[in-house]
Amino acid sequence: MRKPQFKKVVFTPPVPKLVHQVQLMLSSSCNDTLGGR
Repeated sequence: MRKPQFKKVVFTPPVPKLVHQVQLMLSSSCNDTLGGR
């Protein structure tokens, strides 16, 4: 009974995490291009 709840909790907020990851990747790329290379 705990597995489905866990899955639901993990499956509920997938968009904000993805957006945050994309933003982080973009920021890292910008930093690398601006100050790295």
